[in-house]
Amino acid sequence: MPHTEIWQSVAGGLYRRIAWTYDDDALGSDCLGLKLVEADVVLHAADLLGYGPAIDGYTAALAPLWRACSIFGLAETEELPLLQGLASFRLIQAQALGGDGSPPGAAAFETLDALRAGQPDELYPQVALTWLAVYNTGSDPDTACAAVRPLLAENPELWQITDHFGYNHPALGVDQVCYIP
Repeated sequence: MPHTEIWQSVAGGLYRRIAWTYDDDALGSDCLGLKLVEADVVLHAADLLGYGPAIDGYTAALAPLWRACSIFGLAETEELPLLQGLASFRLIQAQALGGDGSPPGAAAFETLDALRAGQPDELYPQVALTWLAVYNTGSDPDTACAAVRPLLAENPELWQITDHFGYNHPALGVDQVCYIP
């Protein structure tokens, strides 16, 4: 899938990728999986860009206009809830880590409530609830990710879904689903 990457050296440091954008005019670019890749890249550049671009990216990925497009032919009813759950989880992480809302993390709790209402029988609400509860006890993303890692490892569909969209984008491994700055 055609895409543009932006790499930048900040303050004379090593070059880092700060954007990955798919060509909106290309056939198949309306794929939710690809919109997550775009948001993931700016999340990993949050130390340079802040969490605002990641929050915007995950919020945009949750818009209802994106379609399922697994290269393995996964049913839309399976693919979209997994990707929407992942997008919501990452949005919750970006909101909490960025201190979005008043009191801090308020927006993350609102996103969690929406995820739980929209996916009451899926696993990502449980992952997000666990992460946010642990994170809020000490604001330590390492500890919060350690708390959800067993659930992610026991349910590989939660992270293997990121490998279903072609070979020119980064797929996530089980240890990469939970973002640690």
